[in-house]
Amino acid sequence: DTWGWNSREGLYNISTTSASGISLHKETNINGAAFYADGAVYTPYVEDWGFMVLRNFLRIDPQTGKFETVNTEFTDRYEIFSAAWLPKRNYALAYGLNASKNPMLLKLDLLGNVSELAPLDASMNFTGGLCVDAAGKVYGMSSAGDLYTISLSDYSCSKIGSTGVSTLYATALCFDNDRDIIYYTTCYEEAVSGFY
Repeated sequence: DTWGWNSREGLYNISTTSASGISLHKETNINGAAFYADGAVYTPYVEDWGFMVLRNFLRIDPQTGKFETVNTEFTDRYEIFSAAWLPKRNYALAYGLNASKNPMLLKLDLLGNVSELAPLDASMNFTGGLCVDAAGKVYGMSSAGDLYTISLSDYSCSKIGSTGVSTLYATALCFDNDRDIIYYTTCYEEAVSGFY
């Protein structure tokens, strides 16, 4: 669970080939919006849990668990909730709120630079996560549990359907290209979570 009541916060190893479960790789209080790119995990680091103010942008070596601060002046103009690396475009597509609390699609590069791509309707708050398949098709999960595709040509969003599972906090979305399926993990009630 997110607040450390039953588990430790950190970077975990999860096997995709066996039922061996998960193991803690490195204990740390990194938060969501992490993505994998160029052999490393990148993530905004949360300084102030009360407002999710982002101050540092980190690079984590998944082999050693070593943390490197890429940008010590990472913007506090955005609250970033989810991100997915787009290798063909060489940046991460991220969902967040700008300083006026408007939902936005954002561009996040490996140096921690953030720029606005497009405003979003409030119903498309992709706090449920973002993921991309091998062909470059982007998916987003709203807090209501609605799955969308996101066009990279005009950033329009098209609803695929509802999962029936809303999210409270602590979510992640990933695409399994071998099985052509999206995995979704969420905390949908206080201290109650699931893996779908």
